[in-house]
Amino acid sequence: MSKSPNPNAQPPNGFSLLELILSLALSSMILAAALSTFILQKRVYEKQTRIIDLEENIRAGLYMATSELMTAGFDPTGLSGAGIVSARETSLRFTADLNGDGDVSDSNEDIVYALDGTDFQLTRNGQPAAENIHALTFNYHDPDGVLLPPPADPTRVKRIGVRIRAQNAGMTRDAEAQVTLRNLFPERQP
Repeated sequence: MSKSPNPNAQPPNGFSLLELILSLALSSMILAAALSTFILQKRVYEKQTRIIDLEENIRAGLYMATSELMTAGFDPTGLSGAGIVSARETSLRFTADLNGDGDVSDSNEDIVYALDGTDFQLTRNGQPAAENIHALTFNYHDPDGVLLPPPADPTRVKRIGVRIRAQNAGMTRDAEAQVTLRNLFPERQP
């Protein structure tokens, strides 16, 4: 004889043990996938942040150096003798009479850019201008475009190339620029 289901019987309350184990396993897998995605995204974000910091730093140092190099030799009175003072492979010293008073002894008129290999910094007059700089190279060209071997004769330098290499956390970035010294060799007017 078969039993007929009791229409007044209550369904069992709660979940069975098998249902709980399955839901716990599924939830754990979803949580593990979300956590691994979060960790991966965090690593990518941190790496991108380091790259951006490195590139910003190298650009700022290069911009500062090239902007000031454009003033090298500025001498509105013709009395200061402004120009390139020293042209070495890893350092450069130049002057400019920025306030037009006939000398280059005022603040920011005698500039030295060099590499501090101990602290890995680009320095401007001994002060840090950019960090994580592992290489700084200047190359010099005469008015005819001929490369001058360092240390170059300061009176023959017409164009200066600046190359900077920055390194941080296993990443390396290079940047370079060329500056024509118009104040030292003015273009001839036809």
